Amino acid sequence: MDNAKLKAQAKARLKGNWQVLIVSILLFILLGGCCSFIATAVGASWLSSLITLIVDALIAMGFVGMILNVARKKPVKFEDLFEETNLFNKYLVITIILIAIGFVMSLIEYLAFGSLLMVLYHQAAINTFLEVILVIFGLFLNAAIIMVNLYVGITLSQTYFILYDEPKLSIGATLMKSFDMMADYVIEYFILVLSFIGWFILGLFTLGILYIWLFPYFAVTLALFYDKIKKEYEATTGDYEMLEQAETVKTPAPKKTTPKKSTAKKPATKQSTTKKVATKKTATAKKAATTKTVKKSTPRKTTKPKTTK
Repeated sequence: MDNAKLKAQAKARLKGNWQVLIVSILLFILLGGCCSFIATAVGASWLSSLITLIVDALIAMGFVGMILNVARKKPVKFEDLFEETNLFNKYLVITIILIAIGFVMSLIEYLAFGSLLMVLYHQAAINTFLEVILVIFGLFLNAAIIMVNLYVGITLSQTYFILYDEPKLSIGATLMKSFDMMADYVIEYFILVLSFIGWFILGLFTLGILYIWLFPYFAVTLALFYDKIKKEYEATTGDYEMLEQAETVKTPAPKKTTPKKSTAKKPATKQSTTKKVATKKTATAKKAATTKTVKKSTPRKTTKPKTTK
């Protein structure tokens, strides 16, 4: 997959749409700040993330729709941000599931690395060779856990796009479709995201101001990636059962067959039959007239008069 082409397309699609997307991002930042302020004022700072999640869930899917519409060359306006509030419940549940998966994977990684450190710390008189073996094993184990964590995160990365396109899908079906869709594109997605790492590092030196420009560019590029793999997925193995059901419902169009040339003689038409009968009658009349003429022209035999003696 050509990442440079996807980025160029994203920049082209963003022309004329930068302002509405940047204003939407600023609204997200403002809402997050308000939620943090309220949680701090109440004296329960731990509520900040929870309140922000709930408030953002009301407009998050609207923003996802705006990103997809920009990628698909459809017009967008600021009011679109509030048009997908009906997906609030599903978005909230899916987000909690993804956070829980990330937490569990991070916990496994922490326990694996922490247990290794505990063994090395309490076994001061351990054999040096065995210590090296344990360190190497611990590093490989943590690297494997990180890889699994990345794999799971990437395979579930298309969930929100799928939720917007197919809101009637159940939460489990939405997650599974993202997993199936991304099964063959994990490396391509990782390379695409990695190509933005320089911009994200540079944004740290701008106190995050660069991210206001970077995030729409990054999001539209990912939306273009989603549209591309979605077409390939549905054209090959994706939604096979759904396409099969659609084919059974639709009545197949009759196939055009070239008519075979028949060797049998065509039945005579009414006109030709009448013509033949008339011809036959005419011939019969002519024959009768000829016979009559012949009869008239034949001389009668004369009888000789008897002589008297």
